[in-house]
Amino acid sequence: MYLGLDIGSTSLKAAVFDARRGRLLAQAGQRLMLEVDETGKREQDPATLLQAVDAAAGVLRQQVGGRWRSIRGIGLAAQGGSTILVDRKSGAPSTPMFLWNDTRAFGHFHKIAAELPPRWWRAFTLGDGPGMGLARAQWMREQWPHLFRRDPLCIGAGEHVYFALTGQWRQDACHARQSGCYDAVHDSITTRPMVMLGLPENLFAPHRRANEMHALTPEAAARLQLPAGIPVAGPYNDHESGYRSVLHAS
Repeated sequence: MYLGLDIGSTSLKAAVFDARRGRLLAQAGQRLMLEVDETGKREQDPATLLQAVDAAAGVLRQQVGGRWRSIRGIGLAAQGGSTILVDRKSGAPSTPMFLWNDTRAFGHFHKIAAELPPRWWRAFTLGDGPGMGLARAQWMREQWPHLFRRDPLCIGAGEHVYFALTGQWRQDACHARQSGCYDAVHDSITTRPMVMLGLPENLFAPHRRANEMHALTPEAAARLQLPAGIPVAGPYNDHESGYRSVLHAS
């Protein structure tokens, strides 16, 4: 059996599938609460993502019974463009998670776009402007300058949960594009925008290579009541995971 996790903006969905035929065996969902106000605030507590994973796993465990420990792989997909500042060693969040539709950094976005013209971005991103993550990083540096003196890591929902499962930092290309650190020409993370904007060059997580996997850690395995060492694939952006699912089915 395989376990699939999908972290959306307002809900987490989880399911168990038969490994041979892809038949759905169990499914569960957990609501993810948002903090919203008239300033454009769209926030979540990063801890609730991990709590939702554990809760959904508990529901699935009840549905499949003794077969639960027969799960042989975990796949993780998540909404892209979210932003959390964390401690790169422990993964502990220093800020709330700002969702892709949090608009409070739009002023910084337009300022960056004015300073660096479309032709500058096209040379390596194949797009006409910056990723919103760069603007949000500048906004966070203004709000909490002390956090940028601690060698922070800027991640999204997918990286947060993947690290909790495997102890490894990885981000997918779609999220990196929205963060503003993706070199689409060479399919790699680039430091060019961070250098130009005076942000730490290592601010963003490493790039996920192809479909690389890492082992479920003993700590995460104990929480989920699964054997340690199960391969975990991801994190995938929701667009990419949908594409890969259709490609496989066809």
